[in-house]
Amino acid sequence: MNFDFSIASVNEGDFFTVKLSDNLDTQGVGTTLKVQDIIDTSGQLLATGSYSPLTHNITYIWTKYASTLNNINAQVKLPVWPDQRKVSQNDFR
Repeated sequence: MNFDFSIASVNEGDFFTVKLSDNLDTQGVGTTLKVQDIIDTSGQLLATGSYSPLTHNITYIWTKYASTLNNINAQVKLPVWPDQRKVSQNDFR
């Protein structure tokens, strides 16, 4: 799943949430629930990401560094897979 967005400015601690379908899984065949952070082109951390398997929400929290910037443009690439516990090969929904 990929998405681009722009935001004029943020404060440290501001956040946004991405709601995933209950049919998607962020870990694939792995066991780690780590979500990629948002990094700028110079490698500076803009926002930390976390995933809640209970709500299927990914939450990004903006850093102090991001609060010093204006007109932030970001591109996020999140690897997701069908949740095999909920979607079978014969499921044609």
